Amino acid sequence: MIYIDTSVIISVLDPLDSEHSLAKRELSSINDKIISELTLVELSTVLQRRKELSSKTKESGPLNIIDTFSKILYIQQEMELRLVAPRNLLMGSPIGNLNLPYLKAIELSSNIPMRTLDLLHLAYATEIGKSVDIKLDFLTRDNEFARYSDLIRESCGLELIILGQ
Repeated sequence: MIYIDTSVIISVLDPLDSEHSLAKRELSSINDKIISELTLVELSTVLQRRKELSSKTKESGPLNIIDTFSKILYIQQEMELRLVAPRNLLMGSPIGNLNLPYLKAIELSSNIPMRTLDLLHLAYATEIGKSVDIKLDFLTRDNEFARYSDLIRESCGLELIILGQ
């Protein structure tokens, strides 16, 4: 099982992306592709900003919610992406009850100095792996992850696959 970072999905959707062919090839070679609800939110915002990724026609204005869900569902089915949520989402912490991936991201932030969305993806992948009791790998095209691969392996138990490396 491999957790698919949104960056890979965007590369597949964008024929002008420098890693487009490689991303398509890599994604099609993976049997069990996992995404999280965070992936869906991030994908939604990209589709709103970059209409050319989701439509052959020129659209003006924001996509309505039905169009957004339809396009995401189509992408999810076309790329055979399986949405998995971690179990036991709400956990107590010294600062209050938090959803488990957010609690994990706060923990990771003290060891891995990465952007918030990247830490959240790592946290989701980690907690999903625990929920389904399987070791997940993590596929991304974001080279920033490579700088912290040892810390990610140690803190999350995830093996990184960086597209193009």
